[in-house]
Amino acid sequence: MKQIISLLLILTLFNCSSVKTIKTDIETQNWINNQNFTIVKPNNWRPIKHHDYVGYTPLKKGENHFNNLVSIFQYQRKEKPSTLSELFSLIQKKRNKYTS
Repeated sequence: MKQIISLLLILTLFNCSSVKTIKTDIETQNWINNQNFTIVKPNNWRPIKHHDYVGYTPLKKGENHFNNLVSIFQYQRKEKPSTLSELFSLIQKKRNKYTS
């Protein structure tokens, strides 16, 4: 009886991990498809799911990618500068906000 329960437990654990990997890959691809911009990356870079956004890394699966992760964001600004001087003043305001 213990052997049957152990066998069922092992089979259940093996099935859960494989389904989770496929679900993660599908979810990452869905995030990429839902972006309203296109990423051009080198051939050896791969997308990874990282804190609710897509990051890109040149490392293979299983390696520590946190030191080699590139993330690209697109956001809508509330203030849209119409001239170059307005752009520079907006940049200066943002810089002062984060450095003070």
